[in-house]
Amino acid sequence: MHHGNTQEAQSLQNDGFSFSAQGDEVLHSSLNVPLQDAIAHIRDFFEQEDQDAASLSSFGELFSFHTKASEFAAVLKEDSPALNFNWSSPIDSRVQTLLMQPQEDDVNGGTKHDEAQKIGSALKPRKDFSIGKPRFHKYADGTISKLRYYDEYIDMKICKGRLPMYFELHDMLVQCASVVCLNDTNTAKAIAWKVKQLTSPYGSAAERLAHYFVKALYARFAGTGWSLYRGHLDEHRPSFTQILEAKMKIISSCPFTQASHLFSNETILRVAKGASKLVIFEHQMSGIQYPSLFKKLAALPGGPPTVSLIAHNVPHYSMLPAQTDVIFAALEEVGQRLSKCAALFMVPFHFTPWFGTRGKIHLQDFVSSKRLPGEVFVAISTSFLRFVTDDILDPRPIRLKSFKKLCDTCPDVFIKGAVSGAYSTPFYSTRFKEALSYFACIFDVLDTFIGRNNKDRLVFESEVLGKAILNVVACEGLPVSERVEKYKQWQAVIEEAGMQQLALNANIVHQMESLLKSWHKDYMIIEDRQNLLLGWRGRTLYALSTWKSPASSWAMPS
Repeated sequence: MHHGNTQEAQSLQNDGFSFSAQGDEVLHSSLNVPLQDAIAHIRDFFEQEDQDAASLSSFGELFSFHTKASEFAAVLKEDSPALNFNWSSPIDSRVQTLLMQPQEDDVNGGTKHDEAQKIGSALKPRKDFSIGKPRFHKYADGTISKLRYYDEYIDMKICKGRLPMYFELHDMLVQCASVVCLNDTNTAKAIAWKVKQLTSPYGSAAERLAHYFVKALYARFAGTGWSLYRGHLDEHRPSFTQILEAKMKIISSCPFTQASHLFSNETILRVAKGASKLVIFEHQMSGIQYPSLFKKLAALPGGPPTVSLIAHNVPHYSMLPAQTDVIFAALEEVGQRLSKCAALFMVPFHFTPWFGTRGKIHLQDFVSSKRLPGEVFVAISTSFLRFVTDDILDPRPIRLKSFKKLCDTCPDVFIKGAVSGAYSTPFYSTRFKEALSYFACIFDVLDTFIGRNNKDRLVFESEVLGKAILNVVACEGLPVSERVEKYKQWQAVIEEAGMQQLALNANIVHQMESLLKSWHKDYMIIEDRQNLLLGWRGRTLYALSTWKSPASSWAMPS
């Protein structure tokens, strides 16, 4: 919503009270109902509808509602990501094609499996004492609604005789956010200071979570959220190489990522049966899952198909300010390693890296909607860590436009993975509480597969999770922001674009469930409306689904 110097007075009447507004100032209220009560009543109404937004069946209705809520938030002087846009210049896009055929000379000495392990080791984290199997001696206290590890509930000196540490920090943070909504900065700072005394980036999951939330609150008080998010103020940040390495190690070790790769590979194998050429387009490619895919493709009856992999990466928010040369070089290096790995299994392989903004890539340049017999096209977007441009006021929402472009290329299978959250609301207090609940689960999950003293974990929490929290708590109206919504809203967008959802394969679901349960009993996997939901202790964190274009003639094998 864009404001001029003057605006038309707005009036609202409901059940015996009325008020009018000019700009952001409420000028008049009825004698019957206090103004603050009227505003509180309307705020509660819109917040309740905002929480129920996932039930909207039409993307147009959802889009209209979100705009309406943003306008009302502005009238109430609430923060909204739809306000005060300051669009930055687009990131340069470059394209390069590496065409590599299998080389017999590459297979010398040792078995294919051994050599593939050596090549794949560069794409996977090295095993150490702090990254490995889960620690099964930790159990949850099932009697408490907001579950945490049992040792998180041990009373600490500063909280003896009071609530456990997690609830102490949680309640104070929520109280601080509520005070921020009232523009009572002094009280908010006092509460944030109390929280700060109880937190540490090296402590328990609850302490780490609170540390980054209170750090973001201080950035909001100082008005430095945008500068910190872009990496302009923090002089003690890790190098870009350290961030890339830490992110690769943590994500590749994460059980959710392993389950996602299993889902993608098994789906690709099903569609690749009988195909002579397999074209894969992946958004935000890491490359970790492809060595195992090449091995399975090589074992297909009749031999492997020719694989053409198009990798499209954009700078992650943890890499801002973006150093395009560093990131593009890393993408090229991954492609070269994958080419060598494919050669070991005698899989013909073409790799095309594309780095830059999503709007500048045209899939039609790489994939034709009129394909030859035996040629199949698979599109993948399963990155759980990403950002997209804020599209609330865009007349043609960016995501819908992107999915329509993808649908025009007639993918035989589109594998979609998305973070499922509800902290894209324009209401600050609701956004804060949803983000607090969501990231509490993420910090908990890290404890199941990586030690607390691991240096890569500290970098990941600071530069990836910390920045995501900073975006939610301290930044408003960013030209680049994290847009996290519930999986049903993603489903509505893809359906609006014309895609058809495919049924989940029971065998794949069973394999994923076994994988997650082998790490920790509290990982959950649930099917809902052909969406495969991955979560932790009752909360859905990620969703996976498969789609196809109505124009695709390829029949998925049973």
